[in-house]
Amino acid sequence: MNKSAHVPFFNIRNALIAYDSELRSSYVGKLLQRLGVAKVHSASNNDQLLERMRTTPIDLVVTSARLQGASALQLIDALADSHFSGHVIVGGVTDMRFQSAIHEYAQQRDGGLMQLVFAGEALRLFDFTDMLYRANPPTTIDNDGQLIENTAQRITADDVHAAYRTGEISAFLQPSYCLTTGAMAGAEALVRWQHPTLGVLGPNHFLSLLEECDLGEELIGQLIDTVASVSSSLSLPSTLKLSINVSATRLVSASWADCIVQRLIRSGGVPHHFAIEVTEDGMDHCDRHIAGAVAHWRLNGIDCAIDDFGTGGSSIHRLCMAPFNILKIDHQMVRRSRLTTHVFETLEGIVRLAHGMGMRVVAEGIETEEDAARMRSIRCDIGQGYHFSRPLPVEEFMALASSHTVFGQRIQPAAAAAI
Repeated sequence: MNKSAHVPFFNIRNALIAYDSELRSSYVGKLLQRLGVAKVHSASNNDQLLERMRTTPIDLVVTSARLQGASALQLIDALADSHFSGHVIVGGVTDMRFQSAIHEYAQQRDGGLMQLVFAGEALRLFDFTDMLYRANPPTTIDNDGQLIENTAQRITADDVHAAYRTGEISAFLQPSYCLTTGAMAGAEALVRWQHPTLGVLGPNHFLSLLEECDLGEELIGQLIDTVASVSSSLSLPSTLKLSINVSATRLVSASWADCIVQRLIRSGGVPHHFAIEVTEDGMDHCDRHIAGAVAHWRLNGIDCAIDDFGTGGSSIHRLCMAPFNILKIDHQMVRRSRLTTHVFETLEGIVRLAHGMGMRVVAEGIETEEDAARMRSIRCDIGQGYHFSRPLPVEEFMALASSHTVFGQRIQPAAAAAI
């Protein structure tokens, strides 16, 4: 095997093996050397590991679920405290529920700096090549318009303010489809930045800066104007909804909620053509305000969705308190259901709960036919994601709707995704 071919690809110069077994450390060290990692260091406990981290720029840590009585969670604490940003391979964790829990803890603990993967007890050369490939961080903009961190750090509030004023930041529309019939069910307005050099960017890297510029309320008004214009141009039937997102933290009163209704009417929109998705942010003390706002919107004919259910503040308590009539399953839950049975069974229970409350259920983040089939099997009503269509600029969405007459008619997912 050509050693030099692997180092540039994986970008690993220094590896640290943290096992309390010398035999296993030696075996793993030889595997890494065969992959072209020239410098392999070892540690038999957390103290030794931290000492190695202080003296050597480590790119990869290979360890087991327990190290000298310390669990993998304690190792993650130690790595997070040292601001480690490389790869971590944890052996001996085969239960998907434990893998999911450890991964979530690592994400919360270090903000996603570590690239964490899991292995069984026996490690082979193929295991390392496969796991290192999966752990290798992205170097481009992904499907959701998310950037690698060093690129995102170059974006400033002044950049965002200028982009908004020049129209680079605007609404895109992502269609959703009935999982039973394949008919288009509606579309969600999503804010995107058509950056002149970086391409289409998602909101994670500019929305907070937009709020710093005091443009959040103005953006909501722009989204309302957009969906009202699209709705009137297409003459939508009332069964098809165009939706916008509103942060739970903004729902301070029924009077504020009525400002949304009045803006929609002034823009030429008809309330029963629309839905408002209440995002998962906001603490429990927001729930009473949310209940009032949602009730006001529903009484005015606007559908209301509890967004990103299963994450953050989208709790059972909030679901029961406010009269939502749509539940949206978070895309992360859909992805996790591919690998873990307990997540899939949890989603099945959520769908039954929602249907028992008279709600429609939308699954976000459907990327493959397998995702669609899995959500269909638990009687999820509507699917949204790149399997059907990426978010489209308004003009493209209008062309799709006008030329194909897709509302209420079946459209093949592959054809929609290609548009």
